[in-house]
Amino acid sequence: MNINALIFGCSFLLIFSCNSKKDSSPSPLVVDKTFQKSDYPLEVGNYWIYKRFNLNDSTTDTVKIEIVSKDIISADSAEYEVLIFKNALKQDSGIYLVSDSNITFLSSNTINSSFYSFDLKFPLTPGDLWIRLVDTDSVIVKENLINYTLEGTTYASVSNVTREFNYGSSAGGSDLKIVKNIGIIEANFSYFFWFNSRIHLTLLDFHLNEGG
Repeated sequence: MNINALIFGCSFLLIFSCNSKKDSSPSPLVVDKTFQKSDYPLEVGNYWIYKRFNLNDSTTDTVKIEIVSKDIISADSAEYEVLIFKNALKQDSGIYLVSDSNITFLSSNTINSSFYSFDLKFPLTPGDLWIRLVDTDSVIVKENLINYTLEGTTYASVSNVTREFNYGSSAGGSDLKIVKNIGIIEANFSYFFWFNSRIHLTLLDFHLNEGG
C-alpha cells in the first residue's frame, strides 16, 4: 500500500471521528417557563395528599385536599368546592375561584386550616410581580427551579411563587412550588396574628381525573 494513501486514510478517519463526537453532543436543556392557567389541574375528584409538618409544635400529620364539586359561573369562570382532611378526618373546607386569568384559593378557617389562602395570575412567568389588596401584600414569581427533588421524586421544572403581606395587626406569607399538570408539590405557609401558625407541606401522592 502507498504510504501517502495510508496517511490520508488515517487522517480522514480521525477528522470523521472528531466530527461525529461533536455532532452527537446533547443539546442544551430548554426550560419551558410559561405556566398557563390550563396547566393547573382543577377537576371534580382530583385530590392531593401531603405530609404536613407543624413548625410550631414539631408534629407531623397527613393532609388530603379534594375537589368535591364545581359551579360554573360564566364561560370563563367557575367555583370549585374543596374539602380538607387531616389524618382522614375533615378539618376544613375552601373554594377555588377561577376567572379569566386568575386562580384563587380561599380557606374557610385560617386559624386551623392546613391549606391557606393564595392566588395566582397566569401565565406564571419568572419576574412577574403583582399587588393584591394593598402595597404591603405582594406576590412574585421567582426563577424556575430545575431538576428539583422532593420526597424521592425529581421534577424537571418547578414554578416558585412567593407572597409576603403585612396588614399591621397581621402578617405572614407563603412559598409555593408548583408543577404543570400536577399542582402544588410543596408549600410553606406562615400567619401571625393573635396566634402564630407555620406549616410546611410536601406532596406524597395525588390523583387527577380525566380532563384534570
